[in-house]
Amino acid sequence: MYPVSEPTGEQKYLFWVEDSLVKVLEDQPMSDDASKKVNLHAARGEYEAAQIAIRPTENFIARMRVECSPLKRRGGGGELPAPRSRFVDSVPVRSNSGSTPPEHLVAKAPAWIPEVLYDVSDVDVWPNKTRCIWLTFQIPASAEPGVYTGKVRIYANKAVIAVPVSVRVHDVTVPAKGKLRITNWVKLDNIARWHGCRMFDERFWEVVRIYAENMAAHRHNVIFTPMSIFFTKEKLIGISAKGKKLHFDFSNFDHWVETFIEAGVVGTIEGGHIGGGGSVHCWIPRGGEVVYERHPADSPEAEAYLSQFFAALQAHLDRKGWTDIYCQHLMDEPSSEWKDVYNAAARCGSIPAAGRRGLMPIAS
Repeated sequence: MYPVSEPTGEQKYLFWVEDSLVKVLEDQPMSDDASKKVNLHAARGEYEAAQIAIRPTENFIARMRVECSPLKRRGGGGELPAPRSRFVDSVPVRSNSGSTPPEHLVAKAPAWIPEVLYDVSDVDVWPNKTRCIWLTFQIPASAEPGVYTGKVRIYANKAVIAVPVSVRVHDVTVPAKGKLRITNWVKLDNIARWHGCRMFDERFWEVVRIYAENMAAHRHNVIFTPMSIFFTKEKLIGISAKGKKLHFDFSNFDHWVETFIEAGVVGTIEGGHIGGGGSVHCWIPRGGEVVYERHPADSPEAEAYLSQFFAALQAHLDRKGWTDIYCQHLMDEPSSEWKDVYNAAARCGSIPAAGRRGLMPIAS
């Protein structure tokens, strides 16, 4: 067991500042030219981030906490809020992507890769292991241009490490809402599994709200909305049948979209893919049950399913007032060999001709 205390003094630690785009691995040493000062440039109305790495050099565990204070403008005239501090943690990566050149890999698998930001008051740092503090600076749109300075203090057992901070705010402002549409695809079942909840239970929706608020804080304006089982085993629309007529339950679909809109992610609802590889995900009434099957987009089965699905979706979007902000994925990465089936899917159901109000098909 390692002791948890040590004589006072910074000499027991290596610490340095890293760019926020750098993945700092646990075995990463401090370079000879490492900076020991946070030095950032920022526009008004934006976020900037930096990392402070710390590494105990002797056989003890450091219990580390961070204290941040507001930054004062040189010459007076205002201050910036204290940066938000979080601790970086790593996740296991068991294998690398097969097509990635070795020189482009962060690390050769199996490896632990920095990925998670934890909002906790303090953490342990192990001997000869590097751990990072993630600092997020939010620059108000009303901030006066100029240089703002302050310090971040790191308390590691009995040692106190003061890291100087300088942020130059330029006379330019980032708009609160951007025009560029940016999307992030998600898997519903992965959200539930990672956060230890069940699909669509109370905790699931609380996690989705946190995701939505994080996306809004980073100016995301597209709500990816899984419609079928593409990239997930779950879907947001329930399907049942009475005879040959399908019934669609949009309650989870509505909950999903409304959660993101309420959080501030407003722009485009991106309906997830209905198929891929030339076929469509279909739910077919058979023997009193609804059966999942895949059929070519130009088949009678796909036509029968999509004509009902798109008609119901169009009517529901009209009722909710979402039609004008909705677009619909069809096939993932359609190649020239799938041109006919892609066009067949686009013609199905209520997708109208160009220029008419309705569902807009898109490809990815």
